[in-house]
Amino acid sequence: MLQKKISILINYINLISCIYLAAASICYTSVQQIGFYFFFISFFLEIFLDRKWQNIKLDKVRIYFLIMLLFFLLIFIYHPFENSNKYFLRFVELRLALFGYAVVGFFGVNKLYKLEYIANAFVVSSVIVILILVFGAVGIKEFIVNPERAALFNHLRIIHINSHLVFNVYLNISLVFCWYYLFKVKSLKYKKVKFPFYIIAAILIIYILLISEGRMGLLTCMSMLLLIIGVNLWRLRKLYVYILILFAPFVVWILISSHKRLTPLELKNDPHAPIWNAAIDVAKNQPFIGYGASRAQEEFDVSFDKFLPKEYKVGWKENKILHCQNQFLQTYMEFGIIGIFLLIYLITAPLVLAENGRRFLSFLLMFIIAAQFNTEIVLTFQGYPVIFGLLTLIMIVLKEEQPTSL
Repeated sequence: MLQKKISILINYINLISCIYLAAASICYTSVQQIGFYFFFISFFLEIFLDRKWQNIKLDKVRIYFLIMLLFFLLIFIYHPFENSNKYFLRFVELRLALFGYAVVGFFGVNKLYKLEYIANAFVVSSVIVILILVFGAVGIKEFIVNPERAALFNHLRIIHINSHLVFNVYLNISLVFCWYYLFKVKSLKYKKVKFPFYIIAAILIIYILLISEGRMGLLTCMSMLLLIIGVNLWRLRKLYVYILILFAPFVVWILISSHKRLTPLELKNDPHAPIWNAAIDVAKNQPFIGYGASRAQEEFDVSFDKFLPKEYKVGWKENKILHCQNQFLQTYMEFGIIGIFLLIYLITAPLVLAENGRRFLSFLLMFIIAAQFNTEIVLTFQGYPVIFGLLTLIMIVLKEEQPTSL
């Protein structure tokens, strides 16, 4: 009896810490840490208290998480052969979340979990953070009257919350959940309260993405909205889709042309090109098996110094980049073709493994992740592995409400 009570208590601790982790993932990793520790420690206790190893069958979902585990373990498999320790421990620390979520996904979460809890943690956290920044950090009056409100908002967001990269990914994920609960879930409890909340949340999120300095966040948002509108219009009447195709480019052009970091001059001076060229220069010497994580970074340091324009060299030495700002190139440098195959599997398999009614949701979530692959390291750096792990649980582990088919 006592063991059962302890087991239930641990189940609740695990659920609450997971919700906290989902809500805190919008912030810097220092805010996430307490949730990270509680979530994984409580889960490993659950394995023994609930005897999760009983009746395990090696199905497609568990194979997916075994592949995720293998992707994490590549850093250890390669290490004895790379003759480098400089970055090894740092990179292992950054990727630990992948190991944790691989174990969680393999054994499965407890019965208290619901998709709605995790999804709402994203949406509510996004709204709260936006309101805190607007009302608390900037001041509502200043935000309304100051023509530089966007720059001020973004500056304070960097100080108090996170970089635009993680922040915008988080907002786009929250936007997808707003759409899902507004239009896809048949039965929505407390609909009179939740429906207007999701609408207001979606409007706030879209506006913040429009004023963000992040280009990929805006482009991802516009692409998702066009996809969602296009798919729903196609089901309603195909003619509307042709009208959308006709007028959408003009709207997109207006939004892009008004963004300060999408001007021709900004794109011409974009620092990503030399970074990617340096990564390609490294990867071409070991295209099939790669160098291993630590050795690849050392090779990248040398190559990047060669490709980096003079005006960036001082900043590079002061703030060293620990990746090549492209997940595909980073994985290619580290683990060659083997790593690329595993990477592609990790972002495409959820589209097949998800339940029929949740496949378009999974597609949109993986679309956000895949888009971010082009300008950031998502699976092996910063707080992204935590977000990615949560999304895999949402897409292929949690079983819940039956949405309308799409």
